[in-house]
Amino acid sequence: MISWIKGKIIDLVPGSVILENQGIGYKIFVSVSDIKKGSSIELFIYQYLKEDRNELFGFKTKDEMMVFKLLLQVSGVGPKLALVIISHLPVGDIQSAIVGENPALFQSLPGVGPKLAAKIVVELKNKLSSESIDISHFSKHNDVVDGLMRLGYSQGEIGGILSKIPEDVTEQSEQIRLALQLLSHKNNLR
Repeated sequence: MISWIKGKIIDLVPGSVILENQGIGYKIFVSVSDIKKGSSIELFIYQYLKEDRNELFGFKTKDEMMVFKLLLQVSGVGPKLALVIISHLPVGDIQSAIVGENPALFQSLPGVGPKLAAKIVVELKNKLSSESIDISHFSKHNDVVDGLMRLGYSQGEIGGILSKIPEDVTEQSEQIRLALQLLSHKNNLR
């Protein structure tokens, strides 16, 4: 079983690459969009085996691969759709949307309707504990995260609501105000 590979890109096909390693060309479906023919790359590999399929999927980080594997556990999500999700959304946003119960984030993606988006959140919420969220993926909210942690909120609580802050809200004080409202509302529901 292949778990990691380093090699040179010898061909690009939409959604996949042919990677040469030790004189052998491997077709690998990738989430990475900034790959250039002739460049050298290192990928973590997930080998997808079914009766009629043996495919390799490559990821730049272990976190991407972990989220990919989680998505495959949802009925209705195959490897190609899981790769689309990973390709369009940062890992931190995916984790946050699941923990924060925000299926709308997934609905914006091709191939994901409202029912499947809700299913992703429902089926993975318990498998992805809020404490497992790596809030370092939310670099645009660093000051908001720092402020909320000083107020005593955990990384899991913070990560669960960051994806719910609208993109058009850029002022830090407004982001913190919205985050506190969301956290307060979430705590009142318990």
